[in-house]
Amino acid sequence: MKSPYIHLLKTYLPFAILLFIAQFFLVKSLKLEDEMFYSTITIYIFHTIVTGLICVGMVAIHKILPEKAGLGYLAMSVLKMFASIVFLIPLIQSGKENYIPDVFQFFIPFFMFLLYEMLFTIKLLNSTENKAD
Repeated sequence: MKSPYIHLLKTYLPFAILLFIAQFFLVKSLKLEDEMFYSTITIYIFHTIVTGLICVGMVAIHKILPEKAGLGYLAMSVLKMFASIVFLIPLIQSGKENYIPDVFQFFIPFFMFLLYEMLFTIKLLNSTENKAD
């Protein structure tokens, strides 16, 4: 059986890179990079690290306690939300008048990475059910 870590690398890294390239060129083409509080690369480094840690954590939880993997995902998702708030505190405190482009630049990839996490976790949970049958 293939290692879930190898599968994660083969699917996650291309996903993150393609998403970054798409947003990078979209921000460049709309000439918004000077107006943004965070650069696109900073946002993607944050999302890539946090989502990567969640997926690696899910594989580890699944190996140790497969019946608790769903609860582990919920706990890690809550931690991701708190980490996002901490990440955005400087933006909130900056006193910037128009937060909307910054919020979109952060939360569109947030939800795309969240979708990836959900699909990865569902696949992991379904592999547990298939082994039990």
